[in-house]
Amino acid sequence: LAGLTVLAVTPAQAQEAEQTEPSISLLTNLFTRIAAYVEINRAVELKLVIDTGAGRSALAEDVAARLALPPGPQVMVHGLTEARLTPTVRIAHARLQREVFSDLECPVLPRQQLGADGLIGLDMLSRFSLSFDLAERRANLS
Repeated sequence: LAGLTVLAVTPAQAQEAEQTEPSISLLTNLFTRIAAYVEINRAVELKLVIDTGAGRSALAEDVAARLALPPGPQVMVHGLTEARLTPTVRIAHARLQREVFSDLECPVLPRQQLGADGLIGLDMLSRFSLSFDLAERRANLS
């Protein structure tokens, strides 16, 4: 959770959030990873990991191929140790909870590098307030 501000969530706020929007699940692996469902092109719902350090949302190569997403331009993706020219795919419509995103260009990366179907980056997260209840192991986007 480096670089995040942890917000306190009162029991009343947590209960209200439960009633209005689905909770974000926590994936357990070597690190605790937070995932949310994202609807892609009104047809497929994917569980993508929230990555507050990523400027753009990204998809795993196998997911982009399975969905037959059209290619976009190559973009420079900056990682911890290198910058690499990376292919993108175009997503006409994506929905994360109540927010709809149009015409996204998402970098496509090897699944081994992502460790998931994809990542939700700041291009989508910037429309939300992200809060954590660490005692309950929950997170909410509002």
